[in-house]
Amino acid sequence: MGKLTDRAEGFPERAANLKVFRFHYDAAQGYRSGQCFLDTAEGTNFKEICSGRSPETMERPLVLLWGDSYAASLYPGLKHQSEVLGFALAQYTANGCPPIAGLYIDKRKNCMAVNGVVLDKIKTLKPGTVILAANWLRYDRKNSNWTQLDLGKLHATIAALKDIGVAHIVLVGQLPTYKIDQPIVGSSVFEAGVTDRTVRSLNPHAFAMNESMHQFARENTVDFMSPMDTLCNEQGCLISASSRELIPTSFDDGHLTGAGSRLLLERALSAGQIALP
Repeated sequence: MGKLTDRAEGFPERAANLKVFRFHYDAAQGYRSGQCFLDTAEGTNFKEICSGRSPETMERPLVLLWGDSYAASLYPGLKHQSEVLGFALAQYTANGCPPIAGLYIDKRKNCMAVNGVVLDKIKTLKPGTVILAANWLRYDRKNSNWTQLDLGKLHATIAALKDIGVAHIVLVGQLPTYKIDQPIVGSSVFEAGVTDRTVRSLNPHAFAMNESMHQFARENTVDFMSPMDTLCNEQGCLISASSRELIPTSFDDGHLTGAGSRLLLERALSAGQIALP
């Protein structure tokens, strides 16, 4: 990915010159906002449906998704796979809250409480698989208003999951991230049957963050799913879930659309990037 990173750094942002592409995506339903994806004002009030448990699913293996809004954008793809493969799926996600127990985030004062609740849910539900995902880059930007990413606390969180008895832990790396909204970029470069990838306006720091999280996963002996390797190659990162028409994989600078989420999980499973029950 080194050459791709260099090329991404070489493209200046020219948002004013890009074609206008009218694209609207309502993330609330796909995220299950107000139920399993909480905003700061909603505290820790996860709904019962988030557990993934019902009389019909009690005997199925349980996969639990934990993290922030980037994690929530994985839910549509995981939900589709749960229907295909037959596992139960729990979702506990909150805006601006990476899956790190004990991490205080000034801009999201409910995060410590949220993550404490999620750990308690894991103790009760006993999922066989826990998926940890976040916009890791957000929490590692120097001189930003966001709390610095604390890998020591993430290590402790993983240790706690292992102590609870979680057999399979998956750390998801950095999603492809853009300097401007991806649908705007896509409308400028997509050509049906010809071009469905780009390096234009890609944030080159996303590649380094993905590799950093991969190294962290190796050091902590957990599985790693690499969105950058799954969605990107030397020609660039996928900007459309279809090669025939522009169906953006992200609706802003990085959050996946439903189509993008399904595409990522399908490709990750096919490539052996992730194993699901």
